[in-house]
Amino acid sequence: MVSYKSQCLFSLFILALWANVAISRELHSQPPTITEKYEQWMARYGRVYKDSSEQQKRFQIFKHNVALVEVFNAVGNKSFNVSINQFADLTQEEFRKYYLGAKPPSQSSLKNIQTLNYENIIQLPPSINWKTARAVTGIKDQGQCGSCWAFAVVAAVESAYKIKYGR
Repeated sequence: MVSYKSQCLFSLFILALWANVAISRELHSQPPTITEKYEQWMARYGRVYKDSSEQQKRFQIFKHNVALVEVFNAVGNKSFNVSINQFADLTQEEFRKYYLGAKPPSQSSLKNIQTLNYENIIQLPPSINWKTARAVTGIKDQGQCGSCWAFAVVAAVESAYKIKYGR
């Protein structure tokens, strides 16, 4: 008959062996393929396409953008790296069309801008964290709704009111 202590030691040995195999497998596993990266990216950002043709088109764009990111990050002498985000299945043209739609003001509209009046200037602290002062809110992503300017205007007016009146 095997003693209880021997059974526990054997179980502990098997558990340690299993953990070693699992860790070893984890350390020596291959990096994910581009297809696996794409599937993980789709799951993370909730992407679902209307058909396989659209999905294949977006996969090709994704591959191109991943390659751009990898080339950029491989070049040295930078204080930062870039990574894939929710826009990785868009071409540069699509991104410009959907997210950079603001139009600069015309020269004629700039003629009516008034300059700052420097009268009654008060001494200000060297810095103010408007977020902790609850005068501004965090960044919000309105996606492709096309009304981001309206949200920005409301936020700016609310912030100016809070700063001026304290409420």
